[in-house]
This record gives sequence, structure tokens and C-alpha cells, in this order.
Amino acid sequence: MSLALISSLAVLHSAPAPVQTLLESPQFTRKTNNNQAAERTYGIQTFANRSSKVSVSTGSGILTTQIRLASDGNQGYTANAGVMVPLSSDWAEHDLSNLEAIQFQYRLDSKISDGLNVLIGSGVHQPSQIKQGVIYQNQIRGAAALAASRSWKSANLPIEDFSTPAWWTAPLGFPTLDEALKRMNSVHLQPQTLYTKSGTQSGMPCTKCVGPATPSVTAEFRDFKLVRRQTPQLSGQFELTATDTAKVNALYAIQAYSNPASKVAISVGSGTLKTTIALASDGTTGYSANAGILIPLQPTWEEIDLRTLTGIEFEYRSDKTIPDGLRVSFGSETYSQAQQAAGTVYETALRGATALPGDMTWRVARLDVIDFATPAWWIAPADYPVIQDVLAKAKNLDFRPGTLYSQNGTINGTTCMKCVGPTMPQVTLELRNLKLLGSGQLPTVGRGQIAVPAVATPSSFEFAGLTTSAPAIGAISWHAGMLTLGDPSRWASVQITTLNGRQLHSLEPASRMVLDLPNGSYFAILQGHDGTRSASPIQILR
Repeated sequence: MSLALISSLAVLHSAPAPVQTLLESPQFTRKTNNNQAAERTYGIQTFANRSSKVSVSTGSGILTTQIRLASDGNQGYTANAGVMVPLSSDWAEHDLSNLEAIQFQYRLDSKISDGLNVLIGSGVHQPSQIKQGVIYQNQIRGAAALAASRSWKSANLPIEDFSTPAWWTAPLGFPTLDEALKRMNSVHLQPQTLYTKSGTQSGMPCTKCVGPATPSVTAEFRDFKLVRRQTPQLSGQFELTATDTAKVNALYAIQAYSNPASKVAISVGSGTLKTTIALASDGTTGYSANAGILIPLQPTWEEIDLRTLTGIEFEYRSDKTIPDGLRVSFGSETYSQAQQAAGTVYETALRGATALPGDMTWRVARLDVIDFATPAWWIAPADYPVIQDVLAKAKNLDFRPGTLYSQNGTINGTTCMKCVGPTMPQVTLELRNLKLLGSGQLPTVGRGQIAVPAVATPSSFEFAGLTTSAPAIGAISWHAGMLTLGDPSRWASVQITTLNGRQLHSLEPASRMVLDLPNGSYFAILQGHDGTRSASPIQILR
């Protein structure tokens, strides 16, 4: 099968600012009555073989395409036509390597006999590849999906299902899907027809390859959404106040850890994560005063692939000089429990009086992945994982203020010098504006991003005017237009509210529920069969 390419794929317009055709809503609000006006306003282009024709118009939030399909004589499989809708009217390339799905609504006035193709336009492809249609694509199929109807139907096409055509073998060096997404510029829409008559292809007879079974179709489209991965969620701006460690854990899934003799208290307020640590050695056991915090990369503590990470950035301040540095490492499924317990992991640290003066002045730190290394006091075995293996299954960030010691003690039955009695018995560390830096798959964490609880909400937990008393909340999260709920049979109803308690939706509990709201933070109020309620914050981010 082939696509005919219009003469130019990137027509630049003289308008002072390009229209964000598919990148913003509302879409297609301006009325255009012909192809030239649609291209002038939105950058929309059409393609067709010699015998086919495409007409385009827009208005009232709808893109209308009228397509007449015809074969070029007796040449097989030549009836190909459709539209190319740019992400922005200037056909600029955009890095959408974190794209997870393409969603839109459509309706048809005639049945499409084969399928509705959706293709990814990208600057990595040659014009000849676009003309032949050998670019990454997905297809809507099935009688119900392709039937004529005045009712709007919803399409949800996961990016993982996009591939090159099955009838074509990609040559060595053909761009990967990720490379195409990094330079994405458009979405192509093409009704595919079956044929009723025999013809020829490349000089050879072909059966049922001319005479389109779908000679014409009017296809309307609206509400395009480019659904992007919410990765990673580092609870970066700490939008909601939490006054103690339990509430921080419930809202952000952040955990504290320490040896038995030390203590850690965490709170969140004014966009800042505050950690107060009291360090003490476990008796005479050397180097035992260790405490810190674990910030999950995903609210459910699931692993995530961070191999494209180049570094991390954050703001910090402390009320004391940290004598042995502020140590930062990644938690990962790659490590064994013994390696994590022993601290034999890749880490780096802020060190010195200049970086850590203890004057409660905000400073910016940038830590490059290349500087993460195993501890100098330890020799890694030959089979120890490389840093990329660790990042491939990353789970969290670990922040740990390090102390020196003033007294002698013992370690593994042997005397050690200056290994107990921390010289820093107490420190308050504050963090804000955490960012992950990388190749575009790791966007800067947005303001007020809130982790969904990964643990039970404490009973009688008062939050935003809602007092709840209920069993542990099951995992609940929003993703790609769907609200996912663990063990829905436990609940009688699900209500969605604003942060100040105003009700927006009431849903029947199910494992997956459709929920379409603007980007922002909300509450899911889960009511049990006994009338008790639990509040769980959710974040909607596209």
C-alpha cells in the first residue's frame, strides 16, 4: 500500500504565533471551508493518489474530512488518501518520547471496509518513506468500530502498538519508534479500503486489488489527546501540607529509615520537604548511626527505567554543617537485600563547608550520573551490576546526611577508631524543587505533583475538611483517562472532589473507571459498605 505525499511537509506560515493544532485545547474552533483555509489556519495537509480526492473543513471543535477513493486505472492497491494534522501549524518538531497513547473521538457516515490508519509523522523519516506509508502506524479495526454512525466513538491507541507495516521489512538503520517520537511533527489519518476487482501490481496480476469497496467516506474527528507518561513522580513541589511522618507517608509515599538508636521526623509545608534527624550510635557498634529518607520515583514504589537519566537537580539547605557529606543514591530492584543493607550501592555526595555551611540558605545542587560510584572502602566483585543496570530498575532516591565520629568502638568484633558518638548528633535538612534531568523522557517534575498513597491512610485522618475512618485504602491512581482502583468490591461508591471538598463526580466502583478532568490535584473519596469513608489524593497530568 502507498501514500501520496503533498509537495511540502512543512509549510511555514506568516502568522505571528503558530496554532498549537493538537497540543492544546480547544481544537478546530476556527471555521475553515476548504483545504487552503485549513492549511493556512491549522497547517493541515491532504494526500491522495491521482484518482482520489480529499476535502477538509474545520469548525465548532470538529475536523471534517470528505474522502473519495478510486484506483488509478487497473493499478493495484492505489486508492490511498487522507489528512496530515500537524502538532502545531508551523510543522515544528516536538519531543514526544514520553508519549503513551493517542486518543481522539471520531464518527463516520459510511462503513470503512478495512481500517482507519493512524500514523506518526516525524522529521526522522524521508519523504519517500512517508509517500510509501512505511512509517510507524496503528489501526482501528472491527465492524463495530468502523460502522457508519452519527454517534461519536472513542479511540485509544497505545504507542507500544505502533509499528511499521507488516508487509514491509524495515532496512538496517531505519529509525526506531523512540527516535521518531523525539522528532514528531504530525498525526496522519487514513481510511483503508478493501477492493472488489482484479488488477495488476508491478506488472503482475493481483486479485481484488482495484475498485475500492469504500468509494467514499466522511470522517469527523475531535478532542485529540496526546497522553504522556507521568514519569517519574518525585513529589517535587510538595503542594499539600503534612505535619508528621505518617501523614507524609500517606500523601507522598515517602519513607524514613534509621538505625535503632537514631530518629527521623518528616513534614511537608510551603513546597518544602523537611527532615529532622537525631543521630546516635547503637551502643559501641562502629559506624552505626545512619538515617535518611527514601523518595519513590513512582507513588506505588514500582520500578522505572531511568537509563536515559543524566543527572538530578534539587534545592537544599541545612541548619548544621554535614561533616561527612549529604549522600544521594538510587534504590533499585537490581541490588540484593544484602547490598542495600550494607550500603554497597552507587552513590554520590555533596561535600565541604562551601556546599554544606549549615546556614539555612537555599542552594542548588546538580549531581551527574557519571559521578555515582560504589563506596571507596569497598571493592565491588566482578559480577556487580553496572550503574545502567541499576537505573534500569530504579525505585527511589535516598538522601542521607553523613556524620563523622568522636569515640572508639568495635566493628565485627574488632576495635575501630573514632567510629561511635556522632559529631553531628542532630540536623535539619530541607529539600524542594527536585528535578530529573535526561533526554526528554524525564520532564521536570511539575508543580504540586502528588504521589498517590502506597500505604494505608491512618484511621481518623483529617484532611481538607474530610474526616475519614476506614480500612486501608487500596491502590488508586489515574492514568491515560482511566481511574484504576484495587479491590473495588470493598467500596460502595467513589466520589471525586476538589481539594476543598467540592464534589465533581460520583462513580460506581470498578477496577477501571473513565475519568476525564483537567490537569490538577483532586481527591477520590471511597465510601465503604458500612458508611465509613477514606480520602485518597490523585494527580491528573497529561
